[in-house]
Order: sequence, then C-alpha cells, then structure tokens
Amino acid sequence: MRKQGTIVLLTLILCTSASSSWAQLSPRSTPPPLVRFTGKLLPVEEAYASSLRPLLEVSIKGERWVLRLARVQILASGYTQEELLRLLVPPLHFDGPENLLRSLQTPEHVGQLLAIEGRLYLRSNVLLITAVEAIA
Repeated sequence: MRKQGTIVLLTLILCTSASSSWAQLSPRSTPPPLVRFTGKLLPVEEAYASSLRPLLEVSIKGERWVLRLARVQILASGYTQEELLRLLVPPLHFDGPENLLRSLQTPEHVGQLLAIEGRLYLRSNVLLITAVEAIA
C-alpha cells in the first residue's frame, strides 16, 4: 500500500512540473487589438466615385460598404498602425451587437463622420464592434 502511495505522489509531482514547464513554453495569449476607425461609411458606388482618402472595404451583415478613413487609432495593442493596416485583408467583416450593426446602416449615419471602436481579430478579419459614435 505504501508503494502505491509513493507512485501516486511521484506521478502528481511529475505532472505538476511538466504542466508548469509547458505553460512557460507555450505563447501567451493576448487580447485582440482595441482599435478605433474614424471615417465615413459609404455605399461602394459612391465611395469609389471620388476617393481622396484611404478606403477600407467592409462587410456588414453580408452587405458591402466602404469606410473612407480619416483616422486609425490603436487604443490597446502590441502593433503599430502600419502593421495593422498591412495585416488587414478587405473586406473587413463588422460584427457585434445587432443594435450597433443596424445603426451603422441607418440613413442618418451613412456618409456621416463616425468613430467605430472594437476588437480587431486579425486571423478571422473581423472587427467586433463595441461602440459607434457620430462625430459632429
């Protein structure tokens, strides 16, 4: 009986040691960058008619739009602005609460300067929107 207790104790020690070593070797997961895009959301045809500013193609609930960028701010991330913009593959898919997605597509917001904030999931090319603010 004593021999079994020793084996169990050794197994527990080895497993605990191995799992802590594994945790040190595995990469730390970091939250997706928190970003704020400021610009005008426009229908595709209107956006490409006159483009003086950088354009970012986006998709909202399967409908394609263009965000004419005025400013990109990285609020929390290990990335630079240039790195983030280089990693984006259009169209960027907007996702999030239904009320925020619906508000982006309302006539009063189309063509108006907006600040769209959210977490940018680079691997899946999704902006999970957390806030939308109209800028006067």
